[in-house]
Amino acid sequence: MIYGFIGVGNMASAILRGMAQSGRFPQGTLCGYNRTPEKTLALQAEMGLVPCDSERAVAEGADVVVLAVKPQMLEGVLPKIAPAVGPDKLIVTIAAGKETGWYEERLKETPVVRVMPNINARV
Repeated sequence: MIYGFIGVGNMASAILRGMAQSGRFPQGTLCGYNRTPEKTLALQAEMGLVPCDSERAVAEGADVVVLAVKPQMLEGVLPKIAPAVGPDKLIVTIAAGKETGWYEERLKETPVVRVMPNINARV
């Protein structure tokens, strides 16, 4: 399975590092996009993250898409990924402030899981 992250800030980076360090995710199975390319490139150099050039590219290439952007950015991200997701993909959102139904209205048949990790995930 391919796991794609849209947004690779502090929380997503902590999750990605944990995934990479676990040894359970082979090289090439973790990809991501960030509006600041330097963050994505730093994770590529550090842990082998496969950089993507857009939100849509993450959604097209991943089996599981993790939405790790600020809640106010979701309105701009979901229309970009909606054509690339469906019942064969899983959306996991760590963005606060939006109920699962809000995502389901916009992503139709795509399963959505909402989780609320905190920065202690890094530990």
